This record gives sequence, structure tokens and C-alpha cells, in this order.
Amino acid sequence: IAIPFIRDGQPVGWKFRAIQTKAFTQMAGSEQIVYNLDAVRGQKIVMLTEGELDVAAAIEAGYTAVCSCPNGAPAENARDLSSKLKFIDDHPEVFAAADAVILATDKDAVGIKWEQAIAEHIGAAKCYTVSYPEGCKDLGDVLRIHGAKAINEAIRRRRPLPVRGITTLAEHTEAIHAYRQNGGVARGLSTGWKNADEFIRLKTGQLIVVTGIPS
Repeated sequence: IAIPFIRDGQPVGWKFRAIQTKAFTQMAGSEQIVYNLDAVRGQKIVMLTEGELDVAAAIEAGYTAVCSCPNGAPAENARDLSSKLKFIDDHPEVFAAADAVILATDKDAVGIKWEQAIAEHIGAAKCYTVSYPEGCKDLGDVLRIHGAKAINEAIRRRRPLPVRGITTLAEHTEAIHAYRQNGGVARGLSTGWKNADEFIRLKTGQLIVVTGIPS
């Protein structure tokens, strides 16, 4: 399979993939740009995959603003990712210009690590992660096994990528309850109803309004 890399409507590189095995090669002198570049320039929501065939799967499901990394994910034991992440800085009209970047990378160990590295480089606050049905590693698997509707559902259910160091209150519910029950915080005054005391305590100087649903 010959895969053209196009900038401004003109091919600036070619990648070749074997059909029966997962083998790749490139034409000498090919520019290292994202695949499907012209379609993602200046878009407010951009989807990024690891490979060109995952881009094709997303297009089959109706998405157009989708591109892939120039050479997929780095090796599992790679330490310096600066050269692999360079494509992000090389395409500010794609990643800096976007309000949101959906990271539809592979869900193996390498892909998950790569997703985190990309998010940290772009800025995790505007990155979203996607989960695939069980048994699917990438968008190509989802299309082949479950069809285009499953890709739509996976993208619809995208979640903000967790920002390292920021957590939600729900993640600490048990610790908060334990802290309160063990006297870590002043209990306050009793309401006079034992059952209500489990949910609310009184403090002088406060006006507390408690409402409920009639009957």
C-alpha cells in the first residue's frame, strides 16, 4: 500500500506498507509531517492517531479532522522522546490552533505511554482520551470488529485526559469521611436528630436552610 503525505495539495513524502505483514518503509527524502495535514489545519477539534490506517478508519466513521503521527509511537524502552514529539512543534497550525485534541492512540503499553507524552507536550488541559471496546487496540480494530458506529460511540464518550497532580473530590470521598468520623474536623453542634447529625452539624453564627421534597 502506497500512502502519500500531502502538504498544500502536493505529495511531499511516501510511506509504503506491506499487506500481509506489518512492515513499513519510506521513500528517501520524505518530509516528516502528520498524515492528512491539509484536513486538520486550523480546525478547533483535531483527532490524532498513531497510524495512517487508523486515520482511514476514523474517516470511514465520518470524521475528517483527523491526522496521525509521522512515524507512530516510539520504542517501548525509548528515553528521549524529543525527536518523536517534534512533529507537534512543527505543526502549530494544527495543535496550538486547536481548542481540543482527541488522542485516539493505541491502547497497548507503548500507546498509553505515548499518549501521556503527547498530552504533556501539547498541554493536557485540552487533550481527551478515548476508550475502545474490549479486545480492540486501535480504531482499525474497532472498525473491523464492531463497525463505524462503535467508533462514533467511542469518540462520543471521550474523556478529558487527567492532568497530573489534579484530582476530583470524588476520588477522596472515603478519606474525607474517615477524617470527619475520626475527629479530624470539629464535629459542630448536634441538630437534635441523630440521623440528621450524620449529614449535617450546626455552628454558631451560621444560617443553614434545609429543604426537601414534600411527601
